[in-house]
Amino acid sequence: MGALLAGLVAVTLPTVTATTANAQPEPGSAFVAAESSVRVLDTRTGDGVPVWTRSSVTVDVADRVPLGATAVVLNVTGVALTQPTYVSAWQAGEPRPGVSSLNLVVGETRSTTVTVPVGSDRRVSLYNHNGNTHLIADFVGHYGQGGTSWYNSVTQQRFLDTRGGEPFHGGSARTVSLAGLVPPSTTSVVLNVTAVDPTKHTFLTVSRTITGRPTTSSLNAYPYRITPNLVTVPVSDELNIAVWNNSGEVDVLLDLFGYYSPDEGAGFHPITPVRGYDSRTTEWVWPNAQRNVPLGGVVPAEAETVLFNLTGIGYFYGTSLTAWPAGQPRPNVSSVNINGSQTAANHAVVDLGTRRAVDVYNASDHTHIVVDVAGYFAPRA
Repeated sequence: MGALLAGLVAVTLPTVTATTANAQPEPGSAFVAAESSVRVLDTRTGDGVPVWTRSSVTVDVADRVPLGATAVVLNVTGVALTQPTYVSAWQAGEPRPGVSSLNLVVGETRSTTVTVPVGSDRRVSLYNHNGNTHLIADFVGHYGQGGTSWYNSVTQQRFLDTRGGEPFHGGSARTVSLAGLVPPSTTSVVLNVTAVDPTKHTFLTVSRTITGRPTTSSLNAYPYRITPNLVTVPVSDELNIAVWNNSGEVDVLLDLFGYYSPDEGAGFHPITPVRGYDSRTTEWVWPNAQRNVPLGGVVPAEAETVLFNLTGIGYFYGTSLTAWPAGQPRPNVSSVNINGSQTAANHAVVDLGTRRAVDVYNASDHTHIVVDVAGYFAPRA
C-alpha cells in the first residue's frame, strides 16, 4: 500500500541551483493578511463540475490583491474525489512544476496552505492528477511591495494542547492568547493547527476574534485521525485568536512557528515551486530517526528561512514528522501527521541551520519524505 501511494506524489526531480532563486525580484515582500479568510473558488457551486483527471482550474484573485503583489496565500481543500490523487498549485500562465501541494484519498476531505507566486493578472492554477475532484480555495493574504508586515521566526513551541483536559465541543469556540509569546506589534501569526482524534467528521476554523466567524475552514478532520494544517491568521489588538470546532469533540494542538510585525523582520521571496529533496532516491527515513535535508542549493546565500511543502509517504503504521533548523535541539512540535499508509503534506516554514539545512525527524514506522520549496525569507535590502 505504501508503494502504491508513493506513486501519487509528483516524481519529477528538477535540477535546482541557487542561481534560480537569485533571479527573484528584490527587495523581499511584506505580508498583508485578509481581515478574515474568504472563499474565492468552490467547484461545487455554479455548474458543479469537478476538476477532471489531468486538468486544472484557474483561481482569479485580482479583486483581492493589488497590482505589484508577488505571491498569494490560499487554503486549498479537495473534496468528493473519485480516485487517490494529488493537487499542484502554481502561477497561472507558467509551466506546471513537478511538485505536489495536496495529497488526497477517496472518502477524505483534506486541506493545505499554499503560497504561490502571481504575475500581473494575479491568477493561480490548480492541477488535479487522478480521477475527478472538487476543489475549494480560501484567500488568506498576499505578499507585495505595498505590504507592511515582515516575518519573524521563533523557536518552535507548543502553546496549546487540550489532551488530558477539556476538548473542543461541537459548535463551540475558544479564545487563545499569544500574549508573552509574540510582541505587541504583531499583526499575524503562523501556527501549525492539529486536530487529534475527533469523535465525528469536523472542521476547525481559526480566526482573529471569537465574533464574526468566517464562512471558511482551516482544516478538515476525520474521526480518530490526526490532521494538521499550517495557517497564517491575524491576531486581535490583545494578541488573541479564536479556534472554532464544527461538530463532535476534538483535541487541538497549536504550535507557534513565527509572526509578522511592521517593526522588524524579513521579506519574502517567492520562487517557482521546486523539489529540493526526495528520500525515494536514497532510502527510507527509519523510525525514531532524523534526516538532514540540505537546501542551500535551492535558495541563495541571503536566505535565512525557507518555506516548503513537506510530504510524508507512510508505509503501514503511521507516524509524525517534525522539521526544524539543522544542528539545533528538536522542538516538541509536529509538522506532518501520517495515518497508516497515508501520503500527507503540510506547509512548513523553518530557519536554515547548520550547513544551510533543516532536519526532519520521523517518530515511528519507516517513511519517505519529500520537500518542495516555495520561497524564502531574507533580511530586507
